[in-house]
Amino acid sequence: MSEKISRRTFLKRSTVAGATAGMLLSTKTPGYAQTDKSDENTLIGSLIDLTKCDGCAAYDTPLCVTACKQKNEHRFPQPQKPIKDYWPQKA
Repeated sequence: MSEKISRRTFLKRSTVAGATAGMLLSTKTPGYAQTDKSDENTLIGSLIDLTKCDGCAAYDTPLCVTACKQKNEHRFPQPQKPIKDYWPQKA
């Protein structure tokens, strides 16, 4: 993509891209995901706003990390040798 564009073309494209993104972000979306309860094998995800996360300062390991480890422990492969803990990280 060695196409040279003028400053005017760049600004036009940037404006259109910004307007499109603003329109997409401003559309009303439901605050929760709906699932069909009839299928027990349906996978459900969650969304966490990390800007509000303090890392559970009162705990050694954040509660979300502990819960995820406990819930998914059966999926973890068994390591050949010990693996260092990634949390809490030493500064």
